[in-house]
This record gives sequence, structure tokens and C-alpha cells, in this order.
Amino acid sequence: MHKHILVPVDLANPDPSAKAFEAARAIARRDGARISVVSVVPTWPEDLMAKEPRDYQPDLDAFLETVSDGTDMTGEVKNGGSISGRIIEAVANKKIDLVVMASHDPKITDYLIGSNAAHVVLHAPCSVLVVRAKDGGGLAKNVLVPVDLARAESCLKAVGVARQIAEEAGGKLTVVNVQQVMSMDAPKSLDMFQPKLDAFVQEHAPGADALLKIGLSVPSEIRWTADEIDADLIVMASHDPNFTDYLIGSNAAHVALHTPRSVMVVR
Repeated sequence: MHKHILVPVDLANPDPSAKAFEAARAIARRDGARISVVSVVPTWPEDLMAKEPRDYQPDLDAFLETVSDGTDMTGEVKNGGSISGRIIEAVANKKIDLVVMASHDPKITDYLIGSNAAHVVLHAPCSVLVVRAKDGGGLAKNVLVPVDLARAESCLKAVGVARQIAEEAGGKLTVVNVQQVMSMDAPKSLDMFQPKLDAFVQEHAPGADALLKIGLSVPSEIRWTADEIDADLIVMASHDPNFTDYLIGSNAAHVALHTPRSVMVVR
């Protein structure tokens, strides 16, 4: 259950946020949560020269009237700073437990410097739902949840969230586990880990499909599996960010950055 949802919006290009607001409203109504909206406005050279920089708050207030659909929303404009940094700052100040944000399909510049969504997934201490334009903002009907059998307990919350989403939509749930082994060891790994995965699914997600994948890159195998089953939402568990994540990125951030599908990271 979520209590306070944050939705970032770009006032210069608000249309991609429509599906994020659709998802945020649905979650807020289900959980009885409130929604805060933040818009980060860059500081332009002309703003620095102006005696009175433009006030964008009326623009945000007017925009919220068009997307609230009867849901109580409050908005705040943040001037200057990095977009992802300002979003994470708002998470801390407002005690947010879920960020719902829109993101475009990955492009080459994202692979070089990372997208705002991936930065938020990597650094935010709360759950994050990244909604992509190709997917609906409402109920997902084909949900994929990766699990780490070596740290199964840490995956249970994500599995529970994925089950709830799939059940509410009357959809399908698939659980995937990726084993990082050399190809020559693949048959042995399949024999060893498939029964463990089947037992995990039987206990924690009865009725779900259980897929065991062998590969050297966990994020890549997750993305390829999502493509294989045509998932419209990937639900992933993630630990709180630590120093190594800032250096090389987490699996969740890699998936959020590179997949064209919606991703929910559960903390």
C-alpha cells in the first residue's frame, strides 16, 4: 500500500506524462494515497538576466486541472538543477514511497549518459514505476518478475506486487531466474536450479509460469525474456542504492534504461 505518490512532469512537453498520471491515479484510488507533482524547470540565460524570472507555478496549476480527474493533486515547480537530482530531493522532502514517471523509449544518448528515469531508479530510496509510451498506464496483463534464488527473501515483496497487478488485471504472471554460468555448464545448472525455481513459484506465486535462463548478463536476459513473452510490465526487486551501484549501476537501473517496456522497481 502506498501513501504518497510523486509524479514528475515536463511542462515543456507534458503529453508523454499522460500514461504516468493514468497509472498514478489508479494506484492512488486503490491505496487511498495522495499525489504530489513536481516540474523541474531549467534556468535559462535569459532567466538569469531578468529582474523577475518567469513564474511557472500557474502553468503547473492549470495543467493539473486537466489531469487530476477528480484526484487530489498538489504541484510544485523546482527551478534549476538536474532533473533526476531534483526528483530525488522531492522524494526525501515529501516522504514519497512511490515515484511514477514517464520515459521515452531508450535511444543512443541514454546509453551514453543515462536517462532521468534510470538515474531515479538507481538513486531513489523508494519504489519507482517507469511508464513507457508503448504500454498502457492502467492494468498490466502480462507481468514479468525476475527473482534471485540466492536471495529469495529479498524478492518476495516484488513477487507480491507483481501477483497483485496480474490478478487485478486477470492477466498472466511469469517468474524468471537468471543463472550466470558458462554455456558448457548450462545443462547441469538447469537440472540443479529448475526444481528450486519451481518450488519457489509453487510457494509464492502459484499458477505463474517459471522460466530459468542461462546467461552472463542478468539485465540482458531479463530484457530478452520480456521480449520473448511480450511482457507489458517488468516488476523488479532492488536493494537500497550503495556505492558499487553508483559506479556500475544496478540490474534494475540497467533494465529500466535499456528496455522499451514499463518497469516497476520495488524497494
